[in-house]
Amino acid sequence: TVLKDDPRLTTRLSEGEGKDPIRVILDSYARTPPTARVINPNSPAPTIIASTPKADAGRVKALREAGAEVVILNEDEGGRVDLKSLMEYLGGKPIQSLLVEGGSEVAGSMLMRGFVDKVMCFIAPKIIGGADAPTPIGGIGVQRLSEAITLREVEVKRIGPDILIQ
Repeated sequence: TVLKDDPRLTTRLSEGEGKDPIRVILDSYARTPPTARVINPNSPAPTIIASTPKADAGRVKALREAGAEVVILNEDEGGRVDLKSLMEYLGGKPIQSLLVEGGSEVAGSMLMRGFVDKVMCFIAPKIIGGADAPTPIGGIGVQRLSEAITLREVEVKRIGPDILIQ
């Protein structure tokens, strides 16, 4: 997401209403550019970049110099940041909840590892289509319908032109 969209991941509320969240970026190889907008030295909230031992030391140094907190964590079987290690690390921080705004692979991994209490999916009134169109949840999926994760207390509401399923 950082490489494709260069998001800020800051509050969009009026000045003085709300505060920026601590931003956590999963970046196994430390590919985040030091100039990325998510590394915002004007924000009081830190940007944590979770990486693996495979990350280039020069890139890690540049990210730290830009103001990011870079933490090197274990890698999972796929060579990505191990989510259990990340949760343990974040558990030592003043963080009480996480909003995971990632791609389908991150969402799928978080769900399959049991790190999700609540699911909120926004559906825009747009059709992309095609066999290669991404879906909200990626990962390995399940083999049988009986293995599917069942959501409870489902709510649906409109937010502007989008539909929120919570």
